[in-house]
Amino acid sequence: MNIRMMKIKRKNRTKNKMATTGAMGVSLALAVALFGMNSPVAGATEKVEADYNEGRTTYIGVGLGAAAPTSNVSSGSVPSIGAFLGHKLSPQAGIGLFGGYYGQTSSGSLLGLPALTAASTALLMGQGSFFLGPLHIGAEVGVGVNSWGASLSTIHAGNSVVALTGGPQGGVDLKLSPAATLGLEVHYLMSAATGSANNLLAMATIKGWM
Repeated sequence: MNIRMMKIKRKNRTKNKMATTGAMGVSLALAVALFGMNSPVAGATEKVEADYNEGRTTYIGVGLGAAAPTSNVSSGSVPSIGAFLGHKLSPQAGIGLFGGYYGQTSSGSLLGLPALTAASTALLMGQGSFFLGPLHIGAEVGVGVNSWGASLSTIHAGNSVVALTGGPQGGVDLKLSPAATLGLEVHYLMSAATGSANNLLAMATIKGWM
């Protein structure tokens, strides 16, 4: 009888241990799952992106800065202006439009024009960007229209050239308020026009977010 009672007690102890172990395992699994869902490491990027623009996904803005040629040497840095319109498709990805304008003076090789010819470039490009908090980086491609005085039409065919233009772009947008950012953007522009200059544009920007 005593032996039988001891066996029953051992079985009960074993069952209790298994139940306790199982409960601890389930608790641990739930804790790991909950930590994974709310962990600062696992959700850091999503949280930063979701919080930064506070649900605002569309922006419009203007920029003012300078353009400096990096090839086919023409004039030094010259004033440039720009306009921006964009939309974030997700916290990390967005698309947009960039329009810009700047002028340059030929030093003899720019677009095959005579030296000291004043020329201007107007841009309209589509953009794709990756966002991380206030930072964004991506690429843009579109058209650049290079123009010069009509008086040169007898020397150079026409007074403008339209060419495929594009390159990398990036910048930072620092929040002034949930609806406004102040930032800096850099664009490296490469043109397919014969004799054109590659240009580096740097602009201070202000954007409104909706």
